[in-house]
Amino acid sequence: MLPGWFDSNAGKALIAEETAALASLVPDQFYRVGLQYGLNAKALVLDLNVEQMIYCDSGKSDESGSSTNVLALPEALPLSDSSVDLVLMPHTLDFCEDPHRVLREISQVLSPEGVLVLSGFHPYSLWGARRRVGRKSAPFDARFISRTVIQDRLELLGFVPLTGRTINYQFPQMNALWRGRSDWMNAMGDRWWPTLGAVYILVVQKKIYSGLSIKKSKVPSKRWFPDLKPAQAKVTQYSDTPNSK
Repeated sequence: MLPGWFDSNAGKALIAEETAALASLVPDQFYRVGLQYGLNAKALVLDLNVEQMIYCDSGKSDESGSSTNVLALPEALPLSDSSVDLVLMPHTLDFCEDPHRVLREISQVLSPEGVLVLSGFHPYSLWGARRRVGRKSAPFDARFISRTVIQDRLELLGFVPLTGRTINYQFPQMNALWRGRSDWMNAMGDRWWPTLGAVYILVVQKKIYSGLSIKKSKVPSKRWFPDLKPAQAKVTQYSDTPNSK
């Protein structure tokens, strides 16, 4: 179960911002079975076309409003292989015991062409700077795993990037009044340093390749986050085919 900080005003504001971003990032398609792991399975309210949604967490929550219907560790999910089409993991890797093992477990239960959406605290941000110099109280006791580390691990597991972005460029732990007065920081961050937000969001897809030996293509592969220039506000969804010269 994730820390109760996400039920504080600052935590709720961050999750609301993440939810708004996810609404435009999660592929709009039909999912037979979806899985949300973490945040007491109640924080993300997305308009998704999912036939059956499973809410999972590591422990029983005493808080009202929890939708948890499966209790399990993220490293050992009681689900069949290739049985889930969409997995949402808000900050799951930030607080689990073994992030790499969790990703392997998710890879097992996710069906071919299934979509994984995860978010995490970004160490290269104002929040990451606060974690390095201040007392590690919630949420700064989280792992703050580098986005590139997660990307490398996902690539090894056969995932390909679909889209991604970072959000929240404000100082951490501000109250509602100061968040409102510093909205300009989010606008400036989206415009001038769009990969340095407090939270990164990655949307990836599981691919299954045959055992045939394939020669390395000279066509450049897709990038997780494209080369961004000033005034590019967001990372848009990748095209189906890479650009070639």
